Amino acid sequence: MYRLRTEDFGGLVRSLDALATVAPPDYPHWAAVAAKASQAARNRDVEAVRRGCAACHQQYRVRYRTTPIDYDIDRLIERSRP
Repeated sequence: MYRLRTEDFGGLVRSLDALATVAPPDYPHWAAVAAKASQAARNRDVEAVRRGCAACHQQYRVRYRTTPIDYDIDRLIERSRP
């Protein structure tokens, strides 16, 4: 993730907060993991943000890639912009 590599903490906070708001209903920990990673970004803790992203990817990567989900991508994009 570009924002993680460049340590764009403001962008990470916006993106992770937006991601938490579009959590698919069948992904019970998605919003909590995104919120925790967002808090890590507020604390400027790169490693904690990285762990948060990895935790979500480990839990949901296979399912996300193989199961269609209905979420509002336009809302996600709009909420993550400055």
